[in-house]
Amino acid sequence: MEHECVIIPGLGAFLTNYHSAEINTQQHLISPPSKSLVFNAQLVSNDGIIAHYLSQRLEISYKTSLMLLDIFSAYCHRDLAEGKKISFGDLGILDKNESNKLEFYPNTAINYNEDAFGLKPLTVKAVSHK
Repeated sequence: MEHECVIIPGLGAFLTNYHSAEINTQQHLISPPSKSLVFNAQLVSNDGIIAHYLSQRLEISYKTSLMLLDIFSAYCHRDLAEGKKISFGDLGILDKNESNKLEFYPNTAINYNEDAFGLKPLTVKAVSHK
């Protein structure tokens, strides 16, 4: 929630993608602005965010957190090569598609836009013009 991009070194990056508020005239809904989560397998260089977080949270050295992330990435690649899916809890699932490329299936029920916290789509009545 605090960062627009978080890289898991050696695996890929989770990024937020902004969507403006929308009006759906067919369903008579106004949806608040939102941010969805996407995954980019090409961004694999350490940006320090998750390593720093782990270092503080687990009270370990930064170097040890990098080592743990390397091990985690290796396990993920091994499991994906074996045809397993990787669950990232409420975030979504990482899998390999038919072309052997990483594909992320996000949990679409979560809005990562902190400014829209608590806002839900609003149903409106159609206005009839006479």
